Amino acid sequence: MKRLLQDVKDNKIEMVLSWKLNRISRSMRNVFNIIHEFKEHDVGYKSISENIDTSNASGEVLVTMFGLIGSIERQTLISNVKLSMNAKARSGEAITGRVLGYKLSLNPLTQKNDLVIDENEAHIVREIFDLYLNHNKGLKAITTILNQKGYRTINQKPFSVFGVKYILNNPVYKGYVRFNNHQNWAVQRRSGKSDKNDVILVKGKHEAIISEDVFDQVHEKLASKSFKPGRPIGGDFYLRGLIKCPECGNNMVCRRTYYKTKKSKERTIKRYYICSLFNRSGSSACHSNAINAEVVERVINVHLNRILSQPNVIKQIASSVIEELKQKHSKQTEIKYDIDSLEKQKAKVKTQQERLLELFLDDEMDSEMLKAKQSEMNQQLEVLDQQIKEAKQANQSQDDIPNFDKLKARLILMITRFSVYLRKATPEAKNQLMKMLIDSIEITTDKQVKLVRYKIDESLIPQSLKKDWGSFFIPKFNFVINVTKKNRIENLSLLPLF
Repeated sequence: MKRLLQDVKDNKIEMVLSWKLNRISRSMRNVFNIIHEFKEHDVGYKSISENIDTSNASGEVLVTMFGLIGSIERQTLISNVKLSMNAKARSGEAITGRVLGYKLSLNPLTQKNDLVIDENEAHIVREIFDLYLNHNKGLKAITTILNQKGYRTINQKPFSVFGVKYILNNPVYKGYVRFNNHQNWAVQRRSGKSDKNDVILVKGKHEAIISEDVFDQVHEKLASKSFKPGRPIGGDFYLRGLIKCPECGNNMVCRRTYYKTKKSKERTIKRYYICSLFNRSGSSACHSNAINAEVVERVINVHLNRILSQPNVIKQIASSVIEELKQKHSKQTEIKYDIDSLEKQKAKVKTQQERLLELFLDDEMDSEMLKAKQSEMNQQLEVLDQQIKEAKQANQSQDDIPNFDKLKARLILMITRFSVYLRKATPEAKNQLMKMLIDSIEITTDKQVKLVRYKIDESLIPQSLKKDWGSFFIPKFNFVINVTKKNRIENLSLLPLF
């Protein structure tokens, strides 16, 4: 689907055909978004079996109707699969794919895949538990040891702190099956933890790699330390997400160091940007390549101040942002039409419910059939209500169309007073502004700024600035607007100006 949408954006396609609409997606929201993407690029869509054609007036109504049917089928399928998986887990069958230390082997009697110990990997699992329990090694130290020995995960990648902790916490290694540990994984990922009472944990049918006694000791030790893997610090690191590691090319993440001065004995803090791969997987994967945050921020600020002293640059940035906003808000009417269609479908289902009751009262339908039909329609209404709720939430940010002229004036003022803004704005607002101006920052292994890629039209930059500071220069300029849900450009109207 990603490849198809990219071809649509590249104007390589005129018409998309599918046998049924649910081949596009079973999610109502995804169907609307994808069809809307087709329309934006003048691409038609036809469903052969359902006679849907978005080029005529009835096409969008049919998309809504069949999209709803597909969404209901999706919910039913999810429910049935989950019930089946729960039953398998309670019987001790391993509901998992490949895990380190095990391989999947077809059981000739049951014709199902069983977990079988893979000794080529099982020794790595035993070593992880041994290092943590008997050698008092921490998670970062274990990660470094594993990577230095050349061990790799099942995906042939270096081990990370998160991966090591997951292995130490996974009861599959003591011969147990755990299921339903997370809810709605596709959306919430690891943040969607289930209630403890909903988690299934039973003795499995597979052989254990680690004894229950050793596993429980490790689990108690982990719980007593209440370890939380280090997360990149936000705070005042307003160049986060922009600086690239000079060795591996990964983003640099934020770190603070604390020390006491010899004279005053006062606690002092220093800020650094370090390689995110080193932070995850240790020195065997990459090096720290730490660069003093104050140094790199000062270099960038000085150069940006000089660039933004050019009035034509400021106007070009503001105009590009506002134009992107106008295009975004122009879609508002079409999206609201989708909500109206959902409301009509809901009213239609309610009318059908009333008709069912009339048939029952006229003795044209028995009570069992009435209950079955009512249950089916109640399920349809629940799905519709959820789809309407999601659509309204998606449109909530578009309810008020901003005053574009006023917003542009504030944006120009903010950029004009860049140095003042940088001193007084919040770290999040600073980071938003930097990401609007800069694409990436490259540094050298000797901790110097090497290259800055700006999102500004090259023709607007004076030649003197392009040659500034020798190795610190401006390469190709491409102004790209990236409006994310987290950092909306609309929020600029709320930013403080001084």
